[in-house]
Amino acid sequence: MYTFLTIYSIVVLVLLVFKIKWGLILYILMIFLLPSLSFTIGGIALKWNFFNLLLLFSLLFYVKRYHLNISISECKPFFWYFGVLFLFIPIEYELSYSYQLITWFGNVLRYFIVPLAMFSLFKENNVREVIFLNYIVYVCIFVATIYGLFLTQTEGINPYLLLMISDADNLIEYAAPSEDRLFGRISSVFSHPMTFGCFLVVAFFFCLYKIILKKDGCVPIVLLILIISCAMTCGVRSVLAGIMLGLMAFLLFNHKIKYLFYTIVVAGLILFIVFQEDVLYTYVASIFSSSASADVKGSSVEMRLRQLLGCFDIISSNPLFGNGFGWTAYYNQMNGDHPVVLAFESYIFVALCNWGLVGFAVWLLFLWKIYRKCIILAKKKMDEYYLLLSMSIAYVGYICITGDYAYTMYWSFFYSLMYLDTVSYTHLRAHETELHL
Repeated sequence: MYTFLTIYSIVVLVLLVFKIKWGLILYILMIFLLPSLSFTIGGIALKWNFFNLLLLFSLLFYVKRYHLNISISECKPFFWYFGVLFLFIPIEYELSYSYQLITWFGNVLRYFIVPLAMFSLFKENNVREVIFLNYIVYVCIFVATIYGLFLTQTEGINPYLLLMISDADNLIEYAAPSEDRLFGRISSVFSHPMTFGCFLVVAFFFCLYKIILKKDGCVPIVLLILIISCAMTCGVRSVLAGIMLGLMAFLLFNHKIKYLFYTIVVAGLILFIVFQEDVLYTYVASIFSSSASADVKGSSVEMRLRQLLGCFDIISSNPLFGNGFGWTAYYNQMNGDHPVVLAFESYIFVALCNWGLVGFAVWLLFLWKIYRKCIILAKKKMDEYYLLLSMSIAYVGYICITGDYAYTMYWSFFYSLMYLDTVSYTHLRAHETELHL
């Protein structure tokens, strides 16, 4: 396996230099199907950002050679957000400036270089390439969900992770079945169950988008069924909360008030039944609990409020701008769980601790910019069903419950792919209209 992955990595590196489009497509397979990337070739450690940096340089050379433009406009809200956070670094003194700069640059490379390359390489009248990219993603969804369902039979053991990650033994106890998790916590081909959960949330809306637009036949229908099955069995209940939130937003934006009412009624009936049974209550209530214990009844709201107050204690020395870019990850790495805020399992806690009250306001403004961009697309009839916005709401709901452990890369990828697909689909419809005329 190591030899195969080494050869595959070398092929991707070569293609990124000489055939950047094919290199990007094969690299996307690595992003979704490899839980970890740390190979050494010729004394050079090949990690994710080595590939991302090479992709960036290759993209710059490619657009200059063929006199193309780098498509920054679609990614403006993301770059604006990280640009503002970059400006905060000099006045955030709890972390060294070098650590903050390295962390900031690493996040930008991992989250946005692939979307930037996708927009720059595939945006202009490349319908066939976008279609091919869609099918590559279909393969990733199929492999991840089928393997995820297979893991329901292995009692918490993940052979692929044990093969691919040296310290995966630490996940076995965490992933083991329990009273409130019949199949344990399933991570599929990802490094952590929560990462798999984020993938399921965004992939759900990608497949829903394909079904509504009646594209690619029964393939997205089959994949959506697999995604829902994994959402029910993966042991990460935040997936169900994220998907439900996005679906309700989808119904509201599309003025399906009757169906929204039915959805709320059905959800209310389910919750009523859940409250009658302790095991089911524990299963659902733990969505909102940061405790590792299954006994969360009656404490989740109080716990979240206590954690929120704990965030203000943490940033008391710099309440406006927080402790620095990447402080929460640094704290967890050096000290383990915080005595009050635990593992910072909400992006609200992450934003407050890292960037303070001003940073939290900047994050809200960033979400507003995303909202406005999605609304503009909807008014232009490029995303007339508000699926980009619904997916984004589902994702934000998910990270507000679980935190954000490099999940942004999955949202930014699917956001970019659906955006690209709407553009190519609009161009295709306009071309067909011209032919009929």
